[in-house]
Amino acid sequence: IYLGLDYSQFTGGVTEVNRKMQLLDQEFKLAQEQAKNYGTATDQLALKEDYLTQKIALQNQKVEEAKKAYDAAMSSQNASQKEIDELDKRLLKERTTLEQLNGQLKDAQAKTMGLDDANKSLEKTFKSVTVGITAAFAALTKFAVDAANTADDLKTLSAQTGLTTTEIQKLQYAANFVD
Repeated sequence: IYLGLDYSQFTGGVTEVNRKMQLLDQEFKLAQEQAKNYGTATDQLALKEDYLTQKIALQNQKVEEAKKAYDAAMSSQNASQKEIDELDKRLLKERTTLEQLNGQLKDAQAKTMGLDDANKSLEKTFKSVTVGITAAFAALTKFAVDAANTADDLKTLSAQTGLTTTEIQKLQYAANFVD
């Protein structure tokens, strides 16, 4: 006489979780394509983190269902060693998948942190460049005003002395070396 365990409840629970995972995968693919077209790298990483978080929750349900089936088989006097081994193998597979998803989430979070740090660094660089550009513009403006004033002074002095502006500039240059 062969007595087996009824795994229909386990299979039904896992089937529903698998269906939800497939739906989540399709929603993620759509959102990912939209983020590529309209979003930033930060948006894409945030989307991936959200997706992986939801997928991990579903995978936890699969692990729990596999654990319940394995525990039921272990406590049952009717389960064969082959059935127990199959359930143990399924439980290990689900746990492995869960660990992979956790690793992917950790990587996505690290990339998000790296992108945030890069954005902060870029923001600091932009502020420094802005300050530099502002200072350069102010210096250039002062130079232009000084040059205009000098040209005006040269023209006025040329009119008063009857000398050309070039002759006056030569005399000013020589005056720098003589007190």
